Amino acid sequence: MFVQINPAVPLVWRTHSSAQAGIDPVIVRFDDVDDATARALGELVKGTSTTRLAALLGARRSAELQAHCGPALRETTSPALPRIAVIGKHHQSEHIATVLAGACAGVLRGVSTSAVDVTDFDVAVLVSSFVVSPMDSQPWLAHDIPHIPIVFTESGATIGPLVRPGATACLGCVELSRVDLDEAWSAIAPQVWGRTATATIALATHAASTTLSLLTARAGKTVHLNGSTFARRTTLSSLHPRCGCQSLPGPTE
Repeated sequence: MFVQINPAVPLVWRTHSSAQAGIDPVIVRFDDVDDATARALGELVKGTSTTRLAALLGARRSAELQAHCGPALRETTSPALPRIAVIGKHHQSEHIATVLAGACAGVLRGVSTSAVDVTDFDVAVLVSSFVVSPMDSQPWLAHDIPHIPIVFTESGATIGPLVRPGATACLGCVELSRVDLDEAWSAIAPQVWGRTATATIALATHAASTTLSLLTARAGKTVHLNGSTFARRTTLSSLHPRCGCQSLPGPTE
């Protein structure tokens, strides 16, 4: 859900820790405003998603703030354009970010997840070679922010699945399923971690386009792209019984 304080209703600060929506009349007051709530109010002025508010405040406080805004809040089912983080050191990360920029509200590229504030984004695109670093994926999972990998190999690219924390398989589930198919994968993965797979601009463009399509696709869908012909093969991922992703705590309330 996209939510926004009505643009016709000014949000002004009364003191450093209190604000009000509306001048004549005052529609709602906000007292004892902490830094997180101030940031959330700023997001509501611009317009944001309920998912992002929950990432900033936690589900309970987010719901309470929306309820408190009352008639000052304008709701619509029209989706907001997402703010996307493109994470990774791969040489095609910049090109992927450029392609995605035309279809979203903003794109920021970071060499690693630690280089960005995860709560600034609605979706993360994790670009890597051969394997995705847990250090890049776990912060998005912990903050309940959707994320999707683009993994280049020597023969093409794998895009997906889109991880919706708490609702779909995570990247840990994907890795465990891969070990089920080939028990040697747990020994192979560390050997290719950090290696770079070469990718053409054409392959990166197809990968970025596929990423956009997967943002609204069936849960768990993964697309495997042939690097020469761009032929596609689709697989589905599901929750793995040995993964604890469904029991991870959400953002602090």
